[in-house]
Amino acid sequence: MLLKEIGLIGARSGSRSAGLGVVLDRLTAWGVPTAGIALVDGSGLSVDNKVTCAAMLAVLGRFSERDVLYNSLSIAGQSGTLAGYFVGTPLEGVMHGKTGTLTDVKGLAGYMPTKDAGLITFVVLLQGAGVAEDSTFRPIWEKYLADALGSYPAGPSVEEMLPAAAVSSP
Repeated sequence: MLLKEIGLIGARSGSRSAGLGVVLDRLTAWGVPTAGIALVDGSGLSVDNKVTCAAMLAVLGRFSERDVLYNSLSIAGQSGTLAGYFVGTPLEGVMHGKTGTLTDVKGLAGYMPTKDAGLITFVVLLQGAGVAEDSTFRPIWEKYLADALGSYPAGPSVEEMLPAAAVSSP
């Protein structure tokens, strides 16, 4: 319904396709890279929806610590869907993020405030059989992501943090 309302306000048509057009137009106007994005509904629950790390980073980059988005996110080790994660790491009580889970998809995106560099914006999107299992994604989050963000600026290089190449199953 929200997507249809966006279509009605932005394109004078209360339809899903009009709403999707308005959303894509806004992303383009913001300079968000839309290559690889597929939006098919407003729920975010369709397996046909696709988003890239680059697109998510560009959207998150439009906001700051003063914005409602930042202040509404869960806090690592303290609140929401992140209450049970990153406990005992340098991210606990500091990192703000949003999780997402679908069958064979797990995501985490958000912000890590630093003393010297302002906000570090990050996105981790995992897709494949079993990635939504705690034993699969948790080590990636709490080892690799926590090490990279918690050790800034001495952490891995930008090149080491770029998206991994897709690996297909045999």
